[in-house]
Amino acid sequence: MPGASVAKMKEKPKITYLLWGIAVAGGVKVVFEHVNRLSERGYDVKLVAHFGEQPTWFKLKKKIIFLPPFPKDKDFPESDIVVATFWPTAYEVKNLNVKHKFYLVQHYEPIFSTDPIYSELAKNTYRLSLTHLVVSHWIADMLKKEVNQPSIYISNGIDTEILHFRPELKKIDSKKKKKNILIVLRDMSYWKGSREAIEVCRELKKRRKDVYITLVSGSKEILPELKKVVDKNIYRMLSQEELVKIYHSADIFVSTSWLEGFGLPPLEAMACGAAVVTTDSGGVRDFCHDGYNCFIVPPKKPKLMVNKVLQLLDDDELRRKFSENGIKTATEFSWDKVIDRLEKIFLSTVK
Repeated sequence: MPGASVAKMKEKPKITYLLWGIAVAGGVKVVFEHVNRLSERGYDVKLVAHFGEQPTWFKLKKKIIFLPPFPKDKDFPESDIVVATFWPTAYEVKNLNVKHKFYLVQHYEPIFSTDPIYSELAKNTYRLSLTHLVVSHWIADMLKKEVNQPSIYISNGIDTEILHFRPELKKIDSKKKKKNILIVLRDMSYWKGSREAIEVCRELKKRRKDVYITLVSGSKEILPELKKVVDKNIYRMLSQEELVKIYHSADIFVSTSWLEGFGLPPLEAMACGAAVVTTDSGGVRDFCHDGYNCFIVPPKKPKLMVNKVLQLLDDDELRRKFSENGIKTATEFSWDKVIDRLEKIFLSTVK
């Protein structure tokens, strides 16, 4: 049983995660996985958020407690450990009367805005006296480089019980007779590479008649130019099973993002057998290996990305190699392994 080797305690610590808001996003999904899996191991885990509502797109095993920003200690759940999850929550956690304070850092958040005040406020959170848990080595390097702060690497994970290769789902639709190119853009932020995605899709459509482009986006409000160059846009909230079917339908998965703290979609696509073409967006370096399980290109180079996609379209053997090696890679990033590490960190802190 995962975590069985961890040192025994008379009582397991009470853990509370603090989210700013509930949205359909990879970072929120990661927190939900932490909460569910720690709960399964017998921990008293609570989840506090300020905005949003109970999720319908994820089977969360705990009801979210909604409190206004900067809650008072008397209103906050009794906790031995509290975990900040986004830069404003780091300031909140710093002010709480809780002994053990952590900061789950899933991105280098100063990049989220061009406003220098916002960026400095975000950057300053890494200087607070919180223990930093990072999901990639790229983030660890950024914290050391930018603010000279140490961190503890725990990685990110995927649900390998759901996200794994299923041959029966990989059947090619003979009616289409086209290769399916899949792009996931959970929002239209510039650093997600939305403009580059337009150029990639437009050029592929211009140069090939045998491609079918599917876009999974976070909302109906996608860029009009992008809408024109995809064959199918899926914008509704998807269950895990629906997402798995979409990943399996892809022959090639394309990620155009400039920067990712980890980059779950490329790993999820690998798990389901898609050949991946991705930018060198930072966090993906933990699982993407150029020429072995994917092609990696520099960010903001859509023409180079198109050339790599065309190479895979024309080389069935290479596409099969990337698919097989990607499936192997994905098995190394199970949530059980991540939570094993996290549990040891928490227990060693409170002992």
